[in-house]
Amino acid sequence: MKILVISDTHGNINHIRHVVGFAKSQSMSAIFHCGDFSTSQDVVEVLKSGLPLYAVTGNADEARYNEIWSALEPATLRGDVLKFTVDGRKIAMGHEPSKVREFIQNGSTDAVFYGHLHSPSVKLVGDTLVVNPGALGNTTKPSFAIYDTESNTAEIIEIPF
Repeated sequence: MKILVISDTHGNINHIRHVVGFAKSQSMSAIFHCGDFSTSQDVVEVLKSGLPLYAVTGNADEARYNEIWSALEPATLRGDVLKFTVDGRKIAMGHEPSKVREFIQNGSTDAVFYGHLHSPSVKLVGDTLVVNPGALGNTTKPSFAIYDTESNTAEIIEIPF
């Protein structure tokens, strides 16, 4: 199963539409959003994909928290920090690295996803895949990740804008 992993969209509707369209064209199975939607319109655009959405809120969501939280109601899972299973893989997700540090350190999950830093990275810590997809908004180098549950690997894709 392939999953689109995005973060820090910060109201950049054009980038959201671009990557969601890509996800649909590639028959991806779900979307993970690692926080900082910043607007409820971000949520609406992601949900238009019709794909299951697993989402956490971030620090930039605080100003419009109730609005964003309400918009996220149709999401498959939503929260501040999530731990769940997809396609047999144990997943943890949070916005800030500090919120998922314990999952990285204790090796209780197959993969950990976070955002906040606007800096894409994929690394292994022990047997745990750790992914920051980068940012779609408020950055000069927008990026996202594709996570493959079968191989428990991820690839960063930079958007050439």
